[in-house]
Amino acid sequence: MLEREMRFDPSRNLVEMGAPGSPPVTFRVPPGTRDAVTALFYLRTLPLVPGTTVTLPITDGGRVFIMTVQVVRREPVELHGRTVDGVRLEPTITERVPRRAPVVVVAWVTPDARHDLLAANVSAGFGRVRLERASVP
Repeated sequence: MLEREMRFDPSRNLVEMGAPGSPPVTFRVPPGTRDAVTALFYLRTLPLVPGTTVTLPITDGGRVFIMTVQVVRREPVELHGRTVDGVRLEPTITERVPRRAPVVVVAWVTPDARHDLLAANVSAGFGRVRLERASVP
């Protein structure tokens, strides 16, 4: 198991990262940077109206990426054999220096103000993954 501790100093836009008990590595991040999970929670607070584009800097393991999310349209999505109303999101994650083929993601969230994640299709170098919410809302 790999463990890392991260500390963020928002006043200086610095992150310290390292193994517990080891000296950390310090690096700068752009203002407004979030980790991928925090970015998802932040995105859910926004009005996800079709035609909207949201751009967020994100960081993972010391590398900074730019996530651009296109709110495409309201669209039904199949979830556990049922069709439910959703909003289709198409996030694109780009690196400053591309190292491999980009990850392709299509996600659906509920059309209400909560924007709960319903499902997502992820295609990357490791293969394809379908994520589905455990229960149908």
